[in-house]
Amino acid sequence: MNDYLKKSFSHHHLLMLVWIVVFGVALLWLLRPAPPIPTPSGWQKWSDTGAIYTLVPYKNGVLTGGVKGLWYSDSNSTVPFNPSDLPQGIVVTTLLNTADRGLWVGHSEGLSILYKEQWRHWSRSDGLPKAPIQSIALDKRGDEKGGYIAGMDGLIHFDGIIPNPNINGKQILPNSDFPMQKISRLLLDREDNLWIGSNEAPKGGVLLLSKERWRLWTPKDGLPHPQVTSMLEDKKGRIWVGTGFHNLGGAAIFEQTNQGWRLQDTLSAEQLAGPKVRSLAQDSEGNYWIGSENNGLAIRDEHNLITILRKKEGLIGLEVTQTLQTKDGAIWIATLKGLMRIDMGVLGGVSR
Repeated sequence: MNDYLKKSFSHHHLLMLVWIVVFGVALLWLLRPAPPIPTPSGWQKWSDTGAIYTLVPYKNGVLTGGVKGLWYSDSNSTVPFNPSDLPQGIVVTTLLNTADRGLWVGHSEGLSILYKEQWRHWSRSDGLPKAPIQSIALDKRGDEKGGYIAGMDGLIHFDGIIPNPNINGKQILPNSDFPMQKISRLLLDREDNLWIGSNEAPKGGVLLLSKERWRLWTPKDGLPHPQVTSMLEDKKGRIWVGTGFHNLGGAAIFEQTNQGWRLQDTLSAEQLAGPKVRSLAQDSEGNYWIGSENNGLAIRDEHNLITILRKKEGLIGLEVTQTLQTKDGAIWIATLKGLMRIDMGVLGGVSR
């Protein structure tokens, strides 16, 4: 190879090396981690809990349940909650905290109840629906104080009082008229009507059991989607239902009239943070906090969208599984990325 060819070859390789270095630097710059979003004043975040599916007020803070079991959080810290007293490795799917009937924990192995500092546990062999337990509703009237338990293959009603409820109860669903098995949500309203949500597409929907009479709403009746994710009774006694799957869904609002319950209104993706509604809550001012599956959290008043919280506003995760307000006015937000607390009043009056 003559000197000219050698020089051309070396020059060519040098240019290739330079381009490789430039390309590598550009690629590293493009793939660099996004700078952490600063936590706004009055906001707190905890990621130790892992993915959270359920949230209830507890003592001076909240109790969360999810893939890492139970955690207790207050304004100062978040810590595991009695992990040795529960079946090991459970995923907590629903929580219910009552003053007189203890703490009810539905999970991937069945049901556990903490009553007067003692745990008791039930499984499918005790008459429960197939785990994971999805929702629990306790009767508000009557001496026996039973309730309803929903799981992956139906819904039962049980009688009896704590500490010895007769969990092996009567099967409510599926039945000959309504073959739904996967029951996602239960709500007993102020008149003891039982609202039942199923996420079993395509035969899911909203069932109402009132005075031994059944009523069903599906997309044919105006429901945004057959898969029900969440329910809320608002301050006016209306029932809000969140629905959806992936990029479909919305919220439905039911009201009671002289002719009975009717589907009053629906909210679409343009009126929310995203199409699939994941959670529903109402604060002390009457504003609605509507979580989505992948699009953050919408805050609405009675008629209008006030704002949407996403990561750039400080939200810890985009799938908001539950929101609640504690007695101190703080808003707690559960997500699949962890837990948040927002002080009273820091959102310009939205959570005063």
